[in-house]
Formats: sequence, C-alpha cells, structure tokens
Amino acid sequence: MGAATVRALALAGAQVNLIDIDRKGAEGIAQETGSEVFIGDVSNSEFCDLTINSIVDSQGQIDILVNAAGIILRADALETNDDNWKRIMAVNVDGVFF
Repeated sequence: MGAATVRALALAGAQVNLIDIDRKGAEGIAQETGSEVFIGDVSNSEFCDLTINSIVDSQGQIDILVNAAGIILRADALETNDDNWKRIMAVNVDGVFF
C-alpha cells in the first residue's frame, strides 16, 4: 500500500518523502520514483520529530501526509505475548500519532 501510494503521488508530480524501516525496499522505491528516503522506526517519536523537522526545514511545509506503516504478527490471541502486543501498538497506533 505504501509503495503504491508513493508511486501514485510521484506520478502526479508530488515531491515525496518516503519514511520506512526497510532500507532495501525504501531505497528501491525512492530510486524508482525520485523520492527522498528517511530510514527509521515510526514508533520512535524522536525519530519522527527529527525527520519531520528536517523535511519542513528543507521544503517549507508538508502538504500531504500518508500514514501507511503497519505490522501484524501472526499468532492466536491467547498466544500473543506482551512484547509482541506492545510492538504492534507502537507501530500501528503510536506511529500514526507521532
């Protein structure tokens, strides 16, 4: 979903900044679309603050924000441990907020 969104926005002429934890995948999409890439974890609020500030400093503003980060850990609900649950919530909930 994220890669398709980056491609569509770039095709429409948008200047796209791609944020991802997966360096190899992100750099491939960035090279394909001419996007600027930032590698990091969206569940880390400090990383998010620094990245957003860097983008605003260099471009002046952000016109569109798409939050497409998300993870799923396949396990039965009764077998999901605290660490896995916290990681899911950190990326899927906290990452959208930061």
